[in-house]
Amino acid sequence: MAEAQPINNDSPITGQEKTGISIHGYWMSEKRKRTDLSLRSSINTRAGVVEYRDRRTKGKESTLFVNLDHLWGPDKPTEGSLVGKRLTKHYQVPEEDLVAREDAWSTSGEVKTFAEEAKKRGWTNLVDVAFAKHQSFITILGRRFGTIPLIYKGLGLNPEYKSAEDILRAKDIHRIDRKYKVRKVLGVDKDGNPKSWKEVPIAERQYAETEEERQFVHEHNHSARLVNKLTGFRSKFERMYFLYEGIKWAVMHRPGFNYEALEQTNRDSRKEKGTDSPLSRIFGRLADFDVYTLNGIRSPFSYKNKKKAS
Repeated sequence: MAEAQPINNDSPITGQEKTGISIHGYWMSEKRKRTDLSLRSSINTRAGVVEYRDRRTKGKESTLFVNLDHLWGPDKPTEGSLVGKRLTKHYQVPEEDLVAREDAWSTSGEVKTFAEEAKKRGWTNLVDVAFAKHQSFITILGRRFGTIPLIYKGLGLNPEYKSAEDILRAKDIHRIDRKYKVRKVLGVDKDGNPKSWKEVPIAERQYAETEEERQFVHEHNHSARLVNKLTGFRSKFERMYFLYEGIKWAVMHRPGFNYEALEQTNRDSRKEKGTDSPLSRIFGRLADFDVYTLNGIRSPFSYKNKKKAS
């Protein structure tokens, strides 16, 4: 992921609109016995920060909301605390602009507690940040078919849905636009002896600045490249996630489906480190829809390793 930039909260707040931005959590990872966020959780957290920054820059009062409890049991950190730490330490979000709770065990729990905080804090505008398939595993004639909208509908709410993919592709752009002094290559070797610069190895060439200035303009979006690898049509992670969300949506349409019972089931079952989905327990890593490291066979960049091996 790209290097974090400090939050600029110098823009004056304009208007009476108060926005609550919910960042959905996903799974966790463990590397060298250190528990941290998985790639999907990290990407969605960054998307929430980018949306928050964009609104604050425009002078809109905005607050980030996260809530997930002990997904890997009481001996591991809560995901809510991991996301909160990432927001305040890495992205430098002021603590007064963050509401971090640790009492939800499912998406329905996240949505319900987000609605509670919105009512309590007077948020007039609600923004839901999650991966596209989580918000809508399929869209037909503009209608969303997904688990998150289904839960909001049950609460009588209609927030603004922002997918992590769309936010990062459109807004997480890093621009470089500055002047630099032109340097010329000297015709000497590293010891200062006269020698054609073409004969001097690149690492040993000597330079001197000139008075000439040139403009350097460059844009890049590394987050978008990463998102495209993880969520592209050819990605096995995206296909598995589509299937998983479709099954959940169908189950939630059963007559008398009880969200509270689902929350309690998750609370009772998540007592230790586990996989990211029931499908993973049955089919193993082939059924994973998250990524835990940026290299290795489970990485969206694993094709690079295959090329090296060949």
